[in-house]
Amino acid sequence: TQTAGGMARFFQEAKALAALAHPNVVRLYDADSFRGYHFLVLEYVRGATLDHHLTRRTRFAVPDACGYAVQAAAGLEAVRAAGLVHRDVKPANLMLTPDGTVKVLDLGLARPVGRPDPAAGDGRNPVGTLDYFA
Repeated sequence: TQTAGGMARFFQEAKALAALAHPNVVRLYDADSFRGYHFLVLEYVRGATLDHHLTRRTRFAVPDACGYAVQAAAGLEAVRAAGLVHRDVKPANLMLTPDGTVKVLDLGLARPVGRPDPAAGDGRNPVGTLDYFA
């Protein structure tokens, strides 16, 4: 069963992704529904998340790690320039492709800059991943 909050987040993610066209942000190709189930059709991104690499204790050369950080920042700047706040930046939401490109994933918690989030209420119940809260 789909909740009203879940559906609102689904459409929010679709709208956010549709507004973005940047090499460091996953592309949205379509959003649709079938038999009551809504879905997104996203760019297929080969590779593994930075979380996967870190879990396997992958050691990145310093210049590579700095380059990945710069690419993630560029993708997040594109999100901000589109008027959104990502709100769930973490290694599991950053995909590293075989050619070394970093793609920002999962804008499901994104919200417009400066607009309060009714789901967050009075701020006592923030959204995101606790380990990565700023």
